[in-house]
Amino acid sequence: MRGPSTGQWHGPNDIFEIGSVTKVFTGYLLARALEQGAVSLDDTLDAHFPGGAPSFNGRSIALIDLATHTSGLPDYPGNMHSSDPANPGAGYTQQDLDAFMAAYPLTVEPGSTYRYSNLGAGTLGHVLVRTTMTADYEALVRQVIADPLQMNDTRTVLLPAQEPRRLQGYRNGQPSPRLDIGEPLAGGGLLRSTALDMLTFLDAALGVGPAQAVTTWGTTLLPRRQSPHGTNGETGLLINIEDHAGGRLYSKNGGTPGFSSQITLMTNPRIAVVLLANTNGTQGLMELGTALVDLLRSGGGGSSSSAGGATSLAGTACVPGRQVPCACMGGAQGVQVCRNDGSGFDACVCGTASSSASPGGGSGSSAAGATSSSASSGASGQSGIIDTVVSLDACKQLSHRCQAGDPASCGTCQYRVRYNAQACSASQPCDNLLLYWSFMVCDGASVQGMLDGVLAAHPNYITACVQPLYPGEMMPVSLGAPGREAQVVGALFSALKDAPNAVWTGKNLLHAGCSYAASRYPVVAARYPDDAQWLGSMKSAACFSDGVVSVTYQDSYVGQGIAAGGAQCQERHDRIAEAYTVLAPTTGHACSASPQAQCACDPNHAVRSYPNDCGGGDCALFDSIVRPAGTGFSLAPGVTAGSFAVPNWRIISEGDSFRTTSDRCARDVVPEAPFKTLCDSLEADAARTCSFVARPTAAHCTDFLQNIGALCVDWFDAL
Repeated sequence: MRGPSTGQWHGPNDIFEIGSVTKVFTGYLLARALEQGAVSLDDTLDAHFPGGAPSFNGRSIALIDLATHTSGLPDYPGNMHSSDPANPGAGYTQQDLDAFMAAYPLTVEPGSTYRYSNLGAGTLGHVLVRTTMTADYEALVRQVIADPLQMNDTRTVLLPAQEPRRLQGYRNGQPSPRLDIGEPLAGGGLLRSTALDMLTFLDAALGVGPAQAVTTWGTTLLPRRQSPHGTNGETGLLINIEDHAGGRLYSKNGGTPGFSSQITLMTNPRIAVVLLANTNGTQGLMELGTALVDLLRSGGGGSSSSAGGATSLAGTACVPGRQVPCACMGGAQGVQVCRNDGSGFDACVCGTASSSASPGGGSGSSAAGATSSSASSGASGQSGIIDTVVSLDACKQLSHRCQAGDPASCGTCQYRVRYNAQACSASQPCDNLLLYWSFMVCDGASVQGMLDGVLAAHPNYITACVQPLYPGEMMPVSLGAPGREAQVVGALFSALKDAPNAVWTGKNLLHAGCSYAASRYPVVAARYPDDAQWLGSMKSAACFSDGVVSVTYQDSYVGQGIAAGGAQCQERHDRIAEAYTVLAPTTGHACSASPQAQCACDPNHAVRSYPNDCGGGDCALFDSIVRPAGTGFSLAPGVTAGSFAVPNWRIISEGDSFRTTSDRCARDVVPEAPFKTLCDSLEADAARTCSFVARPTAAHCTDFLQNIGALCVDWFDAL
């Protein structure tokens, strides 16, 4: 492929970050240590962490648990301290890992639950380094793999002579910083390598190379435990195994903020594919790796030789300027052009026609009442991008405040759908839907830029921005109108999943959001069990930044500002009070007489009484899901981890305004402690996972929108 910064063609000796494909090297190192008798799969971490290692009901974590993602450890340790949001693991030390292991409470028995863990793989690499008494992870890789196989460009730290061949990585089209991970986590994703080195490594898996390497690959590929990957999914030593086309497919993908990687192989017939890209986003490479294996199995792969003799996938000789047909997703046909130097064909160029069809082929009408639809084609400048905006009944702009006499549906807004028509079509629906709950608008530059960035990195995703918010102060409102959210989501799902021209299979669903809108889904999912029927997905997750999970705490936070003489805080409270909305207030309470039943009269919400409250009485149909409890927080009464329909969670606390109190009357950010409590409660449930990421110096919401691919989509792909 051509590099976006230099315009030069990437070659077999250009150096990429390979991310989590590093884990396959770690699995191979474990296999070699097993063969040498240096370790046993039943060895536990206790001997390697003198200060203590996690256990559950007396069961300690064993090496087999680390190698099969069944350790129960989180994705990343909770005590990373880097101030660089692009490299949160930078500077992480052995002492940091020792301290984390000594304090971390497991919530599931090791070996019982598959839970992907970068920390687990990194810890395994670290244990192997300690066991073999080598200097560091790179030294062990070089000793066991790179030097014997003459893989001279596979390292964690490049030599000065190699630096000119190191490629710049790109995240969402922008240059990304180089990956930096502390040594104890290196085995989870720090290696750099080249296409040539990677093919040399995989040759041994296919039986070509030194006898010892071939044997060790056999140990690495042995199935060990079940996994959720693919059909009859299993895992070897940090490599995925699945049934495919009558054979066994072995694979692993990797991603860093600026690179993507994929290895896919079959041992019968002997086929290996290596895909490396200097841009983020792994899902497309996973699918391409499998497709190329199938193509090579069918005998349609062609060959590659010296300049002038290269062939296209169709087997046509590369003559400078020659155009040959190639296949695009969805069955469309594209064109490959032979490069002027005859060294090979350009990537397949697919059709450039834009479409104005809406997803679902019309207005997106459903029982929820969608009434109008408009579409603008190619708004992102990308070829074949469908961009559809659907407004529902009585949709009002944010400038409109619902008044007495407005219909009950006042405040219901819109959804906006974007997808690549070449990847997602009625004949070949996509599996993945990113549902972003917008805190303000769906057509703002930041939100549209985020959607474009996700589509650029993940062309097989459908992105939908949903704005079901009530005009006015939006923070608490995201807690209070489940009927409206059900309406807009019902219309959206009907268009994408149930319509004759549906473009989404309904298989995989990722909820995301930032700040006040972010809490809409977790709160509604906890308090309104009927929301579970929205999902209908094989895989579902929620990834959000901040939000309002504790109305009580937010009210207290604002109230302290009033007590301190904050003039703005009174206005803020008045706006919050006006915006609290219920559709069916409890009969007999004072709030039932207020316009549109707007009030904040639930005494459980108000830590102190404010002027203009509606006089007391519990009229709200919504509530906090986390409340203050002593010096900390706990789930609110009636809320349990089992209340949540979504099984997998990532919560990002960003922005540092909660660390100061001078601007509490203007800021929307609330302290991170309620989110950490929510995540810990979810993580304690064996059926759910939650990773908490603290980014206290990040630009609030802006950072989330810019990095949603790395924070949410890449994480979701790895589930």
